[in-house]
Amino acid sequence: TPAHLKKYANTFSTESGANCLAATLYAISTHPIQQEWIVHEWIHQQTFLEGLKNAEYAPIDDALQEGDVVTWVNEEGVIQHAAYHIGDHILFNKNGQTFFNPWKIVNYDELKEQWKRYSVRTYRKLDW
Repeated sequence: TPAHLKKYANTFSTESGANCLAATLYAISTHPIQQEWIVHEWIHQQTFLEGLKNAEYAPIDDALQEGDVVTWVNEEGVIQHAAYHIGDHILFNKNGQTFFNPWKIVNYDELKEQWKRYSVRTYRKLDW
C-alpha cells in the first residue's frame, strides 16, 4: 500500500462529505502532502474526469494492473463509483460520503459484486 494511503486505510473521517471520487484522486496524487486536502472533499464527476486527465490517465481495455483507477458507470456513462487498484486485486475505496463510511482496503471481487449493475471502466496512467 502506498505510504500516503496507509494513513487513511480502514479509518473514518471526522466529517461528512468526502466521496469515492475524492479518495481515488488522492490515491493517484503525485504530491500527496500538498494535495491531501482533496481526500476530504466531495468531488463531482467532471472534476474527477479532469483530475484523471491532468494526471495523464486514460480509459483502457486491458487487464487490471497496479495503479489503475476502476470506475463503475451507469447506462448514460455517469460514474457511480471509483476506486484505486493498489495491486493483487486489492483497492483503496470509500463507499458513501458520510463519516460512517470509512476509507477501506477492499478486494476487487467485493466491489464487483456490490456495483454489479454498472459497467466497469478502467483508467491507466499513460506512458509517454
